[in-house]
Amino acid sequence: MYLTNLKLKIINEAKNNGMLKNWLLAIAVIPLLIVFIYSALLTIPFTRNAAVWGLEENRPIELLTFFFAMVGGIQGLILAWRLRQHREGIALGFYLVFAIGLLFIGAEEVAWGQWFIGFETPSTIKDVNTQGELTLHNLEIWNDRLEIFPLVFGIAGLIGVGMHSIRSFRKISAPYALLSWFVIISVVSAIDLFQDFIVIQEQFDYLINYLDEVIEMLVAIAGFLYIWLNQKKFVWQWKTKRR
Repeated sequence: MYLTNLKLKIINEAKNNGMLKNWLLAIAVIPLLIVFIYSALLTIPFTRNAAVWGLEENRPIELLTFFFAMVGGIQGLILAWRLRQHREGIALGFYLVFAIGLLFIGAEEVAWGQWFIGFETPSTIKDVNTQGELTLHNLEIWNDRLEIFPLVFGIAGLIGVGMHSIRSFRKISAPYALLSWFVIISVVSAIDLFQDFIVIQEQFDYLINYLDEVIEMLVAIAGFLYIWLNQKKFVWQWKTKRR
């Protein structure tokens, strides 16, 4: 019943904002497929090594995280500029901050260009960084509690979807198609945080630990989709107002 209602909301959202319903429905299913497929790859002995390799530094998963975060951030800046032209002050400020946040995530993923250029980490940072890189998320002060950040993102996303019911917040609300993204990000991150204190089951804990990087990728893609879909919504609304 709940899934049926969600499907109807996604279809109505597509209709009201000039989007293709099949695209939005596909977007809603994608995170389920990603987590399921990568979990299978990590579980099957024949594919486990390749799956683990894909999660390592400067490998496909982290590079995809970097790509979507940067593209989403740039799109967010463009959207903020267009909102300025349409005098959408509050929405402009929100999307500007969100875009900067995505750019920050992308820069952190590649150690602010250190992976590409290969410059040395300043000694003051290297001494307190668990990986000796020019990154803030690997500082020792976080004490391996990085899952807090995707958990906060996921919960914020769920709140963003709920903002549809509040008229004054609809311009920054998250599309219904992204609800599944925020649920998966929140649930896996919460389990990951919980198992830092209590061991659930050895093989299950192994799987959740390795899914960390996949969840970070989902955060970046969800951020990109949030900007992209809402940009389409604004463009459609501006076009219909001119008619």
